[in-house]
Amino acid sequence: MTRSIRCSLVLAAAALLGAVGLSAQEPVAPLRDLVGAKGAGGETEMQNRGYKLVGGAKTGDSSYTFWREPMSNRCVAVQTTNGRYAGIIYTKEADCQGGTATTLPASGGGNALQTVCGVETGGKTYRYRCQLRTEGCEGQGYCRSTLTMPDNELQITWGKNDQIEVLASGMNPQKATSSFRDGQTRFDFGGNTYFVYRSPDRAKRELANFRD
Repeated sequence: MTRSIRCSLVLAAAALLGAVGLSAQEPVAPLRDLVGAKGAGGETEMQNRGYKLVGGAKTGDSSYTFWREPMSNRCVAVQTTNGRYAGIIYTKEADCQGGTATTLPASGGGNALQTVCGVETGGKTYRYRCQLRTEGCEGQGYCRSTLTMPDNELQITWGKNDQIEVLASGMNPQKATSSFRDGQTRFDFGGNTYFVYRSPDRAKRELANFRD
């Protein structure tokens, strides 16, 4: 391939991305394993991980879907080419306008998610009715949540790549790695494993089946 042809391909690719507003080329690390996946299977797995589909576009041989990331509320763009995921990046907020996060209430809205949470300690699992209030997202990540339990309250700052910082009364902040699947977030803190159902649909089901 000559240099002039390579340059032409690069320019064409840049024009294609610009046509749908994919200006920020930051890859989405938690979804890197989905690059190369078949489109239908990829969408199912993204939904399982809490991402919400909010829009789409088609340009040339590729189609693009736009998603809300559950922990950061950032806008994510997925490029599908020849039936497979070819790229997954963070994109500008305008591409997701009209959508909201699946598992976090809107920033500044003053709403709280009524849900079920709990802790696994000493080989036993304790479940409670809880409240999760989130603020500070502004579509740019680093959301802050307050998880209110019957006898404890945790302040959680959500960072990139599943990294969080957890603060409880009387304790120093601790960094941890969270995981999200099937509407539930889990993380280790203070030697115990905490969990909370952050998907509104899953939270509703868990509350309906909750027994004191």
